[in-house]
Amino acid sequence: MLDIQVVMHGNLRRFLPEGIASTHVRVAEGTTVRSVAQRFDAQDEVWLSAIDEVVVSMSEPLTRDATIDFFAILEGG
Repeated sequence: MLDIQVVMHGNLRRFLPEGIASTHVRVAEGTTVRSVAQRFDAQDEVWLSAIDEVVVSMSEPLTRDATIDFFAILEGG
């Protein structure tokens, strides 16, 4: 099992309890970044994901303990 820190940026914090910024989850090796986002029902809101500060696709498999950052699309007006 891998220990993954999940960091939700911006309005994605609404997917974590009480709007906290990060949490830890345990997942099996080979779990995809998308699967981690799905645990929080956030997969449709994620615009960009990164593992240990390196941008990756949502289909990237996890192979080690890491930090996953999820970013929402930025909107302005």
